[in-house]
Amino acid sequence: MRFPRRLPGRKARSAAEEDDADVEREIARRLWSNHRLLPPTNRFHDRIRLVMYLLMLYVCFYVPMQVAFEIDYPVWQLAIDYVIDLLFIVDMFFMFRTTFYNSDQELVLDKKEIAQSYMDTRFYIDLLANIPWELCTLGEGGYNTTLFKGLRMLRFLRIARIWKLHHVPGEKRMSQLQRVRATLAWFLFSTHLIGCAWWGIGVAEYRE
Repeated sequence: MRFPRRLPGRKARSAAEEDDADVEREIARRLWSNHRLLPPTNRFHDRIRLVMYLLMLYVCFYVPMQVAFEIDYPVWQLAIDYVIDLLFIVDMFFMFRTTFYNSDQELVLDKKEIAQSYMDTRFYIDLLANIPWELCTLGEGGYNTTLFKGLRMLRFLRIARIWKLHHVPGEKRMSQLQRVRATLAWFLFSTHLIGCAWWGIGVAEYRE
């Protein structure tokens, strides 16, 4: 007895998904061509957000370890880290062009309102986290000094992206599953940061 390779329901779902993707692409195209704006969410945008989220995970886990365990920067890794910083800075500019849904579930197209919304929420956190302030200390001993690495700890502020990843634009509350995932992520980051801090304090006291 032979079974069909594809079930009718699955084929129907696939066709519906393709139609949804076509609609998303058309909305994104019209937003850009008519207003020079980006949609708050679509499949491509969600993939970009996921990539940025993974980069944020790398930074928030590795930078505290570098400071606490005094891991020196190889030049190649420093170059990669600054490429990542550049991507986050570019993302800041995109935020000034990304639409959002207001409390009435209406898509906001006013550029001034979009910019003001970003300024009132995450702009200053992103500014502290993404600008390479530590470059001001290069003349005081190079890029493997404690001060240089300590200033790179500001990258840890990128953890605020956890909320952005799980929050759906236009919704005031996250679902229970999203809340659990966000809480777990905060817990893991907090314990990692506390563990690195205790290790660094112990090493400092031992040297004294």
